[in-house]
Amino acid sequence: MAKKRPSVRAAWVFAIVGFVTTPLLLFFEVTSLFLVAMILYESSNPVIVKVLFVIGVIGIAALALLLPLFAVFSEKAIGARVIAAISIAGWLVAQLYYLGMATGLCSFQGCFPA
Repeated sequence: MAKKRPSVRAAWVFAIVGFVTTPLLLFFEVTSLFLVAMILYESSNPVIVKVLFVIGVIGIAALALLLPLFAVFSEKAIGARVIAAISIAGWLVAQLYYLGMATGLCSFQGCFPA
């Protein structure tokens, strides 16, 4: 039986860990979006606090995308790429939905045409 190269094992680890952590981080992101909305709405909050919280939400979104991207750019682990692609597709759909929520086109009841 041929031994797997370390890069192939790493790709599988990144894909599986990304597949598990991406939905959790997306949940934290949507929760953080509500917190950011409350912070942005309050006029007494300093601008630096508002900027830091927005950067935090962007950081959570980037972190949710980071692990699956590592698996996609692996060399020969096709199965890991497929799992990572599913995670990335879910991440992209979630980001579009969150953008719709931020613009008022979507809510928890669904998305509505403008």
